[in-house]
Amino acid sequence: MLFELNGQKQMLTIDTYKVEQFRDALAEASNITIMAHKHPDGDAVGSALGLALTIEHNKKCKVNIVLPNDAPDTFQFLPAYNRILSADRDKEACEAALMNADMIIGVDFNNAFRVEPLHQALTESKAIKALIDHHELPDEALFSILFSRPDFSSACELVYWVGKALWGDNCLTQDIARCLYTGINTDTGCFAYSNAQPSLYEAVAALMHYDIQPESIYNEINNNFSVDRMRFFGYCINNLLTINEALGYAYFTISLKDYEKFHLSDEDTEGLVNYTLKMKNIHVGALLKEQSDRIRISLRSKRDFDVNQFARTYFEGGGHIKAAGGTSYIGLTYTAHRLDQLLKEALA
Repeated sequence: MLFELNGQKQMLTIDTYKVEQFRDALAEASNITIMAHKHPDGDAVGSALGLALTIEHNKKCKVNIVLPNDAPDTFQFLPAYNRILSADRDKEACEAALMNADMIIGVDFNNAFRVEPLHQALTESKAIKALIDHHELPDEALFSILFSRPDFSSACELVYWVGKALWGDNCLTQDIARCLYTGINTDTGCFAYSNAQPSLYEAVAALMHYDIQPESIYNEINNNFSVDRMRFFGYCINNLLTINEALGYAYFTISLKDYEKFHLSDEDTEGLVNYTLKMKNIHVGALLKEQSDRIRISLRSKRDFDVNQFARTYFEGGGHIKAAGGTSYIGLTYTAHRLDQLLKEALA
């Protein structure tokens, strides 16, 4: 696959041997299950739905779609959203879909830890296991067919290129294109995060041919706050935001009591971390969210600070240079103190 950059032809490489492996496995499979990571975001939901619909459109078979948690209501506008099996609602059905599959395809995660509480069913299933992902350090022992491209913007972009390699230019439908565009849009921060690959815009141009109505997708994702959620964001900015303008970082700390006060769920904090980077002199931002057994950490940057490496080193996490996540088990107050000290040391 070729595209032009500065007047010169550049090659987008999708390993042809892996494509043929994947094609042969799909041809043999009659019971396919697609799964994405826990706490699914737009890329997880979009790539799972988009890949399922792509396979069904081109192979003419039914595909199961499994998630460890319920998908956020934000994405209920997507086609096939109501077909998602969630371990929150029916763990046994999810485990059965994995154990009975003859092919499992993972999207937007790199190891079994990312799919708790379904990790045991994934690892014990006798199915052929394939992975389409854009995170570093994929589990090569778990997946026999591996499309791993950390240089890509999103799993959805990679799903598009793999689908094109398998079935050509006509592999898409409008429904597929809307799913893939949604994941690309969310994982690039509406195309704000750095991405040097012209392939991203080549993929988006192809999706645009299917009348995907990008403005409506943007509104569904970004302009659908409830009144309570809007007030919650204001409360967080006014009361829960720590700012170190001299060193250029800021972070939110949200407790379980804060959630209860506004009658909101964890998914209602989606996008809040990005508000840290709206300040002129802040180039590293974080969001610490208290849960019953851990603290979830979201990290963002807008300059050259590598939050992927930071999360991987200190918080058992990872992700991408500009967007990553991690976990802490020492409580909200101590985690905030540790984060503050680590950022001071890193940015001083």
